[in-house]
Amino acid sequence: MLSIVDIIETLSRLLWTFSCMRVTGLLTSTVLICVAFRFRIQDLQPGKEYSVCLLVHLVQLDMLNGSPSQPTTFVTPPCQPDQPQPPRVVQKTRTSMQLKWSATADNGAPVQHYILEWDLGQGNWTEIFRTRTKQHNLAKLQPATTYKFRLCAVNECGKR
Repeated sequence: MLSIVDIIETLSRLLWTFSCMRVTGLLTSTVLICVAFRFRIQDLQPGKEYSVCLLVHLVQLDMLNGSPSQPTTFVTPPCQPDQPQPPRVVQKTRTSMQLKWSATADNGAPVQHYILEWDLGQGNWTEIFRTRTKQHNLAKLQPATTYKFRLCAVNECGKR
């Protein structure tokens, strides 16, 4: 029997058991097999469906090969989107600029919007725009002023 024990965003534990059986083959001895195993699947992607099967091959008796089990399917839960890359300036004048950014991995839950923030050099970040698009035009900027920008993505699981 193959069962899913627990699932998190990037990891799942599988448990399978076999009935005890006596195997007598070309060997002079009889082998008693009675085992229960656990296996951890790592590096899964959040919000994705996976199917697993179990196939048994007994190395000591090379001729003993099992048939694959019926697939067991599970879905990893979604999580916060990946941190987007910083916005880049694609056009600017003395008092305006256009920022663009690339979509980020949503990790199983669609990105609802992006939040653009700026710091005017005092270490205080202020939200200036929320959008579903991947660009924003800023106008009425002060000439010879340094602006810092950062971006976060938001989905139903949170923001990053």
